[in-house]
Amino acid sequence: MRVHELKIADRFLGVDENIISLATEKYQPSTSLTSQAKLLYHHKLLHRNVTMKNLQIRLPGDELREVEKLTKAMHMSKSEVARNALHEGLKSLKMSIAAKKYVDDEFTLCKAAEFAGVSIQEMSEYMGRREIPFFKYSTEELERDVKRAKKLLR
Repeated sequence: MRVHELKIADRFLGVDENIISLATEKYQPSTSLTSQAKLLYHHKLLHRNVTMKNLQIRLPGDELREVEKLTKAMHMSKSEVARNALHEGLKSLKMSIAAKKYVDDEFTLCKAAEFAGVSIQEMSEYMGRREIPFFKYSTEELERDVKRAKKLLR
């Protein structure tokens, strides 16, 4: 498997660089990316000492059919697809809440990133994509800087 394919698996699964290095050395290049991703996912869970708990949910028929389509496309079980979807959904929800709290001045950028469980860079990129300014600049600061700039240009 090529390293850039492992990077794709990393972005999808949140696997750290150590596991990517291990996978590059350990797994056969002939193994498909999907199989590699599954192995990396399970390897990550095992090495985090994660204890799995059960959660039973009821889904509307159309959502269950979507899960079943994804199981075929991703070559994963329904449980694996549901865990991935839940993981991504929780991350998205936490980032959305953190961004709202940032806009409402309840969080700093650093606190928003911490709440969402992402880096400051990832949080600022998230807000940038949603056109939320991640640097706060008051009107007074702007007026002061305009005056200073005018003085410098004379």
